[in-house]
Amino acid sequence: MLAVAVAVAVTPAGTALATPPPPADAALIVRADELVRQGNALLKDGHETEAYEAYRQAWTIHPTAATAANLGNVEVALAKYRDAAEHLRFALRRFPTDGKPSTRSALEELLASVMPEIAVLRLDMQVDPQEVTIDGRLVDYLSGGRDIFVDAGPHDVVATRLGYFTERHHVEVRKGEVATVHLRLDTPSAAEPENAPPPVSAVPATTLSSSAQGKSGLLIGLGAGMAAAGVALGTGFTLAANSKLDEAMSLRDKLVAEHGEGPCAMPSADVAVRCADLKSTLIDSDTFTDTAVWSFALAGAFAIGTLTYVFWPEPTENVSGGVAGGAMRVSIHARGSGVVLGAAW
Repeated sequence: MLAVAVAVAVTPAGTALATPPPPADAALIVRADELVRQGNALLKDGHETEAYEAYRQAWTIHPTAATAANLGNVEVALAKYRDAAEHLRFALRRFPTDGKPSTRSALEELLASVMPEIAVLRLDMQVDPQEVTIDGRLVDYLSGGRDIFVDAGPHDVVATRLGYFTERHHVEVRKGEVATVHLRLDTPSAAEPENAPPPVSAVPATTLSSSAQGKSGLLIGLGAGMAAAGVALGTGFTLAANSKLDEAMSLRDKLVAEHGEGPCAMPSADVAVRCADLKSTLIDSDTFTDTAVWSFALAGAFAIGTLTYVFWPEPTENVSGGVAGGAMRVSIHARGSGVVLGAAW
């Protein structure tokens, strides 16, 4: 497939964009503009590979609609169809409000010509995940939209959210095909992590009373209390993380409803503050998630340590007066900002 010639000049500083990029260092902007001009000259002389490198560097330094259009144009010529589709879609979403209709039409036609060469994975989500990866690559579906451009062939889609089972899909997709991936995440897991040991309080009292003879009730009570506290903290932080994620999804949905898909990829001044709030809320959700995981891990450590102490056999004297078996000694102390459990026998 040959590239369709699209004349896209670097947008002057005074031109209004639908969603202009945030302010960047003036020297970087000048360098990016220089690279785009070099790319234009190279493309005019038929040096497509060299033009691609110039445009790619300009995009890395200062991504704009004009640079995306030029980059997408040459990527079509180099058969980099998936990358071309992403850049052309970006260019159309950020097309200047005062841009030429003929240029926009040319970009639309070029994007349409690329679509039969790639495939689309359409994410259908009942519950918004915290992370979605395709073939191990993190997908920014919040700002980039739920139609993910991919090459034809097999793909592994993984969606995760704290408090829900991880969902995995293996999808085979052909050129020109749109495959819907249903990420339901509709089976919440228990508050405790999968396969976590039960809290000490769940062990029948008769078992404890017969097995814990001669053991320190203080240590048993302390261990059980710390395990229960860890579970309680983990549950609380799980709920807080999910609440923050739901808040972020609500903010995202409002932005998309008002400004279309991908409002925060290159936010305009009127939505920059709201995009910052969205990012901050997502960071809070991740922080609560990490804290919940560590709380559950700590609860599991205390539960295992306490159960081991309770059921470890008491030492017995042998005929020579020595001690047979093991005597377990448990110590719990703070070190730095954490808690350390030590045991010896």
